[in-house]
Amino acid sequence: MSTQDEENKARFDAAIELANVRRKRREQQGQNYFVDLQKNEQLIAQNASTIYAGYVSAGLVNDATEEDLLSKSVLASIKIAYRVESWVTEKEEQVDDFS
Repeated sequence: MSTQDEENKARFDAAIELANVRRKRREQQGQNYFVDLQKNEQLIAQNASTIYAGYVSAGLVNDATEEDLLSKSVLASIKIAYRVESWVTEKEEQVDDFS
């Protein structure tokens, strides 16, 4: 799978997840609910929060831009995760070549 395909899949998966969260919010409006994230999802969410905080600090977030910047933050975090994974895998293969 090419990097572009992986990024497109990540965007699609993120959009589906966002739609599911929104659906759950509508269904449970006014009720408490919890998100159960796996470790890798927690790290992506944490990184996305940091990216989003940068947008907030820069004064870019308002009612009109909030959803777009949230999505961009998540997508950027996913891209970073994929690139790190790809880079680490590539470096591991290089190390294996010298064994």
